[in-house]
Formats: sequence, C-alpha cells, structure tokens
Amino acid sequence: MQRFALPAVLAASALVLTACLDVDADITVNPDATATGNMTVAISSEFSGLLGLASGNDLVDQIEQGALEGAEGVDDLDCSPLDRDGAVAMNCTFEDLAFEEADDLWNIYAGDDGTVTFVTTSGEEVTEEDASLLGDLDFDFGGYDISVEMPGTITSVEGTNVEQTSDTTFRVQAGLDDNFDVVVTSEDGSGSFPTYLILLLIIVALGVVALVVYFTRRGKNSDAEGDDDTPALNASPDPAN
Repeated sequence: MQRFALPAVLAASALVLTACLDVDADITVNPDATATGNMTVAISSEFSGLLGLASGNDLVDQIEQGALEGAEGVDDLDCSPLDRDGAVAMNCTFEDLAFEEADDLWNIYAGDDGTVTFVTTSGEEVTEEDASLLGDLDFDFGGYDISVEMPGTITSVEGTNVEQTSDTTFRVQAGLDDNFDVVVTSEDGSGSFPTYLILLLIIVALGVVALVVYFTRRGKNSDAEGDDDTPALNASPDPAN
C-alpha cells in the first residue's frame, strides 16, 4: 500500500508541506470492499507557488498528466478544482471503487470469514531537525481528518490517532507531523438486516396488530348492537284468545 501522505507525492520537502497541507476524507465502505466518498486536499497558497501550483486547476492538471510522481493513488479518483481562501485546493470523488492495489491511498480487503478490513498509513515522520525549524514559522499546521463508515459492526480497531465513533464508524485525526498506521476490521453486513429495515418491519407488525384488534372490537360492537335492536317476544297470552 502506498503511504497516504501527499507531501511525499507533491514535493520532496517534507518540511514545506508538513505545515501547509490539509487532507479531509469521508468514506463509506461497501460489503464487497469497494468504497464511495470524497477527499479534499488543500495546500496553503504561501507554499503552493514553490510547487508551481497557481490554482486548483494546476493541481488537478498535474495529477491527471502524471506530472506528480507517486500520485497513482490519486489519479484514479475524479478530481476537480475547489475554491478555498488562502489555499490551492481540489475535491476528489469516487463511487464503488476498489482500493486493493499497492499504490492506492488506502486499502480495503474482503475476508473469507465475512469481514472487511480497512488499512491506511501516514507518511514518514518529520525529523527532529525539521520539527525544530517548524517551530520558528508562523502558520498553522496541516493535518488529516478521515471519517469512515464500515458496512457492519466493527470488531477490531488497531493503530494510533484513530477513534471508533460508533458501532460502524471510526475517525483518523492527525497532524502531518504525526504517524499513523490504522487497521480496522468489521463484519461485512451481509448476515443481518440493516437497522432501518428492522425498525420498518416492527412498525408494520404493530400496525397489523392494531388493525386486527380494531376490526375485532368493531365486529363485537356490531353484534351487540344487533342484539339490542331485536324486538322482544311477547310471552303473555293474547286476551282475544
């Protein structure tokens, strides 16, 4: 699997991009280990010029033309320029896409035991020397923010800078000067009904029961009213006889 860090893709200097790159991704993993979602990449305009990037169009064009060595995992996505103040940015979308090649940004595998595993890895850690230089610069650090929804209940979460946020979701948050190696495994969701279907079935069942009770009571009330309307038989003898 290719390291997720775009600093290594966009320039040789980890020092420059460690402080100016933001990567946000929102991913939904399917039971067949494909995924749908989007990823936004923003590079501070203070540093994008050093990379020959004047706009989001330049960033997209260089990726599509293969001018950025090591960007194979990005050029499989559908990317378009994005307007963002103070940054050169793009938004990349993907739908039902497999991430199983070595150069993908993250990898998703389907297991034979009915599980799906999501793996993502950051770039190389910034050296102490570079970190000391960053401390003298006056700008915000960039970072990763990756939100993932798995197809079923999560059974295992391993790694750093990762937090499980619900039964089926997790989030990776890290600065670009941090390392993370994340491995998350979940059920593939094929062995159980989705929650919304279970709730729908319960509502339908309750509705059927309510209708049965209603019509049963209505029938009994109708029978009772019919008995009250029947003329009483005169049991006393007729005087004329």
